[in-house]
Formats: sequence, structure tokens, C-alpha cells
Amino acid sequence: MTVGVRVLGELEVVRDGLVVTPSQPKVRQLLALLAVNWNKVVRTEQLRAELWGTSPPPKASTTLQVYVSNIRRMLAGEPRSASGTVVHRPRVGYALNLPEHTLDIARFTELARSGRGELDAGRLEEASAAFRGALEEWRGGPLCDLDPGEVLAPHVTRLRQERAAVLEQRIEVDLVLGRHLELIGELRVLVQEYPTHEGLHAKLMLALHRSGMRSEALSVFQRLRVSLIDQLGLEPSASTRRLHQELLDGEVKQDQPPGTGSVRRAKSWWHPPAQLLPDPVDVVGRDAERERIVGELRGASKLTVVTVAGGPGVGTSTLCAHVANQVRESFPDGQVYADLLAHGSPGEVLAGFLRAIRGPDCWLPASEQERADLFRSWTARHRMLVVLDNVAGAEQLDLLRPGGEGSAVLAGCRRRIADPAGVPVALRPLSGEDSVRLLGSMIGTQVDREPGAAAELAELCGGLPAALIGAATRLALRPHWSISRVVHRLRAPGERLGELSAGRLDLLASVERTSSLLDAEQSDAFQRFAGLFAPAVSVPEFARACLIGERLAESRLEQLVEAQLVEVEENRPQPGTGYFSYRMHPLIRLAALAIGERGQHGQEALRATIR
Repeated sequence: MTVGVRVLGELEVVRDGLVVTPSQPKVRQLLALLAVNWNKVVRTEQLRAELWGTSPPPKASTTLQVYVSNIRRMLAGEPRSASGTVVHRPRVGYALNLPEHTLDIARFTELARSGRGELDAGRLEEASAAFRGALEEWRGGPLCDLDPGEVLAPHVTRLRQERAAVLEQRIEVDLVLGRHLELIGELRVLVQEYPTHEGLHAKLMLALHRSGMRSEALSVFQRLRVSLIDQLGLEPSASTRRLHQELLDGEVKQDQPPGTGSVRRAKSWWHPPAQLLPDPVDVVGRDAERERIVGELRGASKLTVVTVAGGPGVGTSTLCAHVANQVRESFPDGQVYADLLAHGSPGEVLAGFLRAIRGPDCWLPASEQERADLFRSWTARHRMLVVLDNVAGAEQLDLLRPGGEGSAVLAGCRRRIADPAGVPVALRPLSGEDSVRLLGSMIGTQVDREPGAAAELAELCGGLPAALIGAATRLALRPHWSISRVVHRLRAPGERLGELSAGRLDLLASVERTSSLLDAEQSDAFQRFAGLFAPAVSVPEFARACLIGERLAESRLEQLVEAQLVEVEENRPQPGTGYFSYRMHPLIRLAALAIGERGQHGQEALRATIR
């Protein structure tokens, strides 16, 4: 069900495409007062004053409750869902509880605020568009078919003033943008409607002057002066008289009309952001996944979301960086990137995106949701690629989606994410052959000289690119070492993680980042599974180890599968029980044990043990 309430013109209520505006005058007044204070509590005494002034009827409270019930049924359509639309605060009042996009006054307010933000930053084209969008919400005078009472009347006056302010700002911006010819007709109508409004007359004078109609511009001043003297007994202000004198002299010095000092041009900023990480030189064993992702992104005719999920060290970040660089030309309006682990919240990420797009001094809304709305609003007119790394949940994706139909999101995920509109791509460890190829791409002839040792090294790394690259980096830095020497050192499990780390490619740190996303019960299950030291673990075995029921044990195991810390042994359940069996990658097991040991002995002791 969709509901819309409109007050910027005649009062109108639309539910599921049908107009259901109430006809009772008191109900209409009540609804209007709640709407202009949307999502805010209006005190009961204010509601009574609006409906009955200083002489409420004896049963005013009961009558008010009846009116509220009528509004609830009208908005909700059925009694069962009616209670949430108008919220009652006992002994306080009532609030109209509707999403902001369903009220024209809320949309007008947000667009006007956005326009002022663009104006402050000097982005005049964007400011003009936002102001125009705000004014398009109006269909006439505010609540023009109502007879407002003493509480609603000031709101009506306020709305008129707010519309006039936005209209004047939009005209100021359009004048600075050189749209004087387009404005003349509109301004002629406005000065007739407001014969003593000096700002509008000054803008018409300037628009006429810039259009080569100097004599008409001078006539506008004379008509304004007559109106001011006749109606108010005043002469035009000094700034208006100065503009008139400049017109007489044929030399208008001002770039904009009086009162428009807040309108300024920004320094040229706009250029498409290009924040992608460098393209990795070698991406081995991912041809099928790469071709699928590239095909999805290059052929995007609507918003496309591709989620690439894989366990720690499997190369999710590397593949996303590689693919993003391959398709960047398909997104001419820019590419933005964020590692979500490096930011405290999606709101920080959105702030970075908006600054990259709109300039370092751009206005930013305070709330996370408002930033997401502004990001979607800007990207709705552009084709942009958003690359996200270390995504931990669907709620992060929801906030960081662009708005353009030809835009796309490429997300490297630390856990499986179910996105109805997304394209899921799963990464598994490399095969033995591809693992050796990856080693060969980094250390070349050493692999050719020691093929057997290279194959064993690949096996000890378990097909994890992070581990393979860590070992190859160590060999590249120590060319006097043989592969056999590294293999010998890796055979001792206590040394393995330390030998396979290389700078940022630290498998232990990667596993720790993923495990930090687990809650206490899931973290305990992760540690208990690692301590079982079995090639495969059944649900009954895990239940006995954890001293919990089998249903709960299966739930914990599946949560670890979603976090990509445990894998399903086979894609078919065991006969008889209906349960699956589960296994853990040997290197992830070592990392889990190291993390557990860190919790017992501290970071210093852990590093000394594994290195």
C-alpha cells in the first residue's frame, strides 16, 4: 500500500492511486496541522485550539479521538494496520507517522536544503536543479482550500515565505548562469503579483538589461517606485536606486542583482573521480569468474550489483581490483572505491564519495540516510562504478548503492550476502596447477628448477593466493633461498603462518578481521571447530564437542559457512541424518588457534610463537 499526503496546494490524500481526501472540515484541518508538522508530536491543546479556538465543546477529547480514528482508517485503508499512521502519545498529543517521501512538504524541504547546500559550495547548476525540483512540488497556495485556524494559519504563512525564498534563490542562480532571456516572462508575472517586491523588480531590470531591453528595464524601476510610494509611502532602497543609476549610465557594474551576494561560482572542480586501486599484474586461475563479472558490468542497462564472496586469503580484493580496471571505461562518470574496514560507518564512506564527486568543500547532510539519499540523487543522472571491499552485511550495500540505471556496484564480501538484485560470484581456493602457475608468475625459473618442491609448496598453501604470494615474496626477497628450504620451514605448523605473511598479505590478520564480525556464540563455535583437528566434522560430533543440541549445532556451523570460515564437505547430506559434514581449511585452522592463543597469552606471546 502506498500513501501520499499533499499540502502545497489543495489538501490531497492519495492511497494506492486513489484520492481519499476527507470532506469533513474539522478532519481536514486536523490532518493538515499534523501534516505540516510531519513526524513531530502536536500537543493536544494545540489541536483543540486549531479546531475550536477558545470554545471547545464539552466532549472535545472524545471528538478529537474520533477524528484521529477517521484519519487512521483513511490513510491505512484497513483497521488492522491503521494504528501506526497517526501515533498517540498519552497526555501529550498526536503525530503523523509517514515516510518523508510520501509528503510533498517533506520533499520540498529536503530539495530546498539540498539546493542551499549546492549554493554554498558554488555549484550553481546543481543548486538551480534542486530549487526547481523543490518548486515543482507546489500546485498552488499552501492548503488553499482550507480555512485555517489560529494554530495552522502561521504554518500557512511560513510555507508561503519559504516558497518565495526558494523561488528568489532559484532566479538569482539562473541570472548568474546567464539565463536572463528565459527569466523575463516569469519575472513579468511575478512583479505583477508582488508589485512592491524590490528584489523581483531588480532581477527583472537586470534580465531586461542583459537581453538588450534597457528602456524596458528603466520602465520597471519607474513602476516599482510608483507602487512603493502609493502603497507604502517609501522610496526604493539604495541598492535598487544604484542599479537604476547604472542602467541610466549604461554601465551595470554588478554581476548579479542586489541582495544576491550569497550566489557565487565555484572554482572549476568537476571531473569524474577515478579512485580504483592499481590493476594487479597477475591474476591466475580466475578466468571464468572474471569473464562472468566483466560481462555483467559491461552489459549493465540497469543498476547492477555483483557480490564476490570468498574466505580469507582467497583473493577477493585482488579479483575485484583487476575487474574494476578492465571495465572502468564503461563508467565514464567516474569510479569510486572504499575499503569498509578502514571506515567507521557507511556514513563516512558516503562523505568520501560525495566529496570526490562534488568537491572537498561540499555541503554534507548530518545523517547517514540523508547522505545515502543525496548520493543516489546525484548518481541518478550518471553512470558510475562503486567498488567496495570488505563488505560485511547487506545493510552496508543498501546504503552505498548509486542511483543511476547504468551504474554498478562491485563488492568484495567477507561473508555471503543475499541480495535479491545481486549477481553472486563465489571464489574457492586455486587448483594445484593454478597455484604453481601463480608461483611461476612471481619467481619464474625457480619453479622450473624445483618442480616437485613447487608442487609441495602449493599444497602447503592450500590454494590460497594470499599464502602463495606471501611465500613467493619471501623467495623473491631472498633469492639465495631454494623453494625446498621454504617447504622445509612450512612443514612445521607452528611456523607456517609467519613464513607465509608478506606485508599486507597477512593471512592471520585476514582471518582475524573476519572472525571479529562473529558474535560471542559464533566465535566460540569457530574456536571449538578449529580444536577438533578432524578432516571433516559431522553435526552430531560438533554438537557433542559443544555440549549443545544438534539443531543448534547445525545452525552454528551454517553461520560459520556464511562467514566463509568453514566449508561444506559435500553438497549432499549424509544418509539417515539429513545433515551435512563440514571442514576447515588447514591454514584457517592454524589462524583460529593462533587467535585463540592470543586471547589467552596476549599479542606479544602470539607473535613469538608463530614466528
